[in-house]
Amino acid sequence: MRTEDLRCITRIVTHGAKKSRGWEVRVIRRGIALTEYFADRKFGGKAGALSEAMHWRDAAAKKLRPIPRSELARRITARNTSGIPGVRRRVKPVKKRDGKTFDYEVWTATGSPRPNERKTRDFYVSKLGEDDAREAAIAQRLRWEQQMERAEKNHGA
Repeated sequence: MRTEDLRCITRIVTHGAKKSRGWEVRVIRRGIALTEYFADRKFGGKAGALSEAMHWRDAAAKKLRPIPRSELARRITARNTSGIPGVRRRVKPVKKRDGKTFDYEVWTATGSPRPNERKTRDFYVSKLGEDDAREAAIAQRLRWEQQMERAEKNHGA
């Protein structure tokens, strides 16, 4: 498992005629990539090369402005099917007290209004209708995005 110390850093070991050992650093922000390689041989061994790689990574990360959480939250990924980040339509299985399970069609809003807080809310198509359930999920997601922006402004994130 990768630790925070090794964020953006990968160990490179090649075999064969062009044997190489070292650390590669890749820092990417908004499509801009900064990459550097730190060979063990050049920096006095594995530990020395890693130390240099970490220093370079930290300096490179300062050059490239971090992406705010609110901006990341608005990105539409390839697997998004609703066209709205954090909103999806799904079938939700609900288990009743008698042990029977029923499937309900829902529009689900997912968000993270504050750091380390994840919220999910379902809007039932059977209660609200297809269009109203979708619109309610979108409205909920937008409220959470606004809370996220306010939290960023208050904490300078």
